[in-house]
Amino acid sequence: MAIDKIQSESINLADNFAFTGTVSGAGGTNTPNFFAYVSSNYSVNSTTETILALNAELYDTASAFNTSTYTFTVPSGQAGKYYLFGQIRKNNFSGSRTFFEILRTPSGGSLGGIYIAENSGGSDGYITISGSTVISLSVGDALQMRIYHNDSGSREFFGGFQNSFFGGFKLIE
Repeated sequence: MAIDKIQSESINLADNFAFTGTVSGAGGTNTPNFFAYVSSNYSVNSTTETILALNAELYDTASAFNTSTYTFTVPSGQAGKYYLFGQIRKNNFSGSRTFFEILRTPSGGSLGGIYIAENSGGSDGYITISGSTVISLSVGDALQMRIYHNDSGSREFFGGFQNSFFGGFKLIE
């Protein structure tokens, strides 16, 4: 039934409304979205910035994450603000500086919004380092996650979807 008369009353937003027909302009979807992770434990050499080998996915709605190059590329028509998040988990390091950051490739330049560092002077055992940011991305922007530590020699990080991962989604604007 079409509305043919508007009454001068206000709408009580606490009321429940039942709609029949089509409601447009409400809601939205946070796509594309992705969640990539390292499938098994991995080692990183000391003082070497290393692109994290995110070789497995839990989900990727636009097939925009490449598990061979470990890169998320903003698909055509999907420019906008993105929420990005990442995490790494160290396996029993002694004192060291450790960080991860999300990079825009191919230039390798940091996005600037996410650079998560952890410093310690003693045994830091099994530390988890995580962070997130919101940033505007353009079509074709490609993102990778880089990690670094300065503990002596090669050190192991935990793999698995709950330990070392990178993900994100486009925000509804």
